[in-house]
Amino acid sequence: DPPLPNVLIIGDAIYQQHARGASAELKDRANVQFAVWPKGVLPSSTNAIEHIDQLLGRKDQRGNPVEEDKWPTWDIIHFNCGLGDLIYCMPNINSHRVLPYDAGGVIRTDAQQYEKNLDTLVRLLKQKAPQARLIWASTTPIRHSRENVFKLGTEIEYNAIAAQVMNKHDVPINDMYTFAKGLIDMGKPAGHGVDPFFSIESRCIRR
Repeated sequence: DPPLPNVLIIGDAIYQQHARGASAELKDRANVQFAVWPKGVLPSSTNAIEHIDQLLGRKDQRGNPVEEDKWPTWDIIHFNCGLGDLIYCMPNINSHRVLPYDAGGVIRTDAQQYEKNLDTLVRLLKQKAPQARLIWASTTPIRHSRENVFKLGTEIEYNAIAAQVMNKHDVPINDMYTFAKGLIDMGKPAGHGVDPFFSIESRCIRR
């Protein structure tokens, strides 16, 4: 039998659970793995660039280089950076400390920098994994939150920016935003009961 293709999922912490579900469901069709972020690092476009070698498996979980003959070979890379860029944090510090926007918090990555970061990220992925097919995942909808660390609608603007970058580089888009929006109650505040994203995003990835 031919070897199964290797699939890497790069996303924020919530993707890890979905990656396990996708791995189990696709076990006879693909080897699915979730990219490991350094401990304490906010998954964002800026940090994806900085830690690209660790995400691709060229460095271990401690950040030490992996021997080149042991580097994984990826056939598909399904990636997203979004919510970590859209969260509001304390200004003028590098560490990840959320702060509501009505209390002086600032968005982690402004729109102009987000565009630059995604352009750089795509170029790095193509350079370091030229054999891989890249698939961008749009950011899922932001619902109302009492904590005020996200602003409603910002993901729409940033998804449009991402779409421009991906179209420029001929990277197909898994439109998780549209798929998820059709299945959830946008009027229900996030964090009440079981979050439907645990099943919705998993289904989006497996599509």
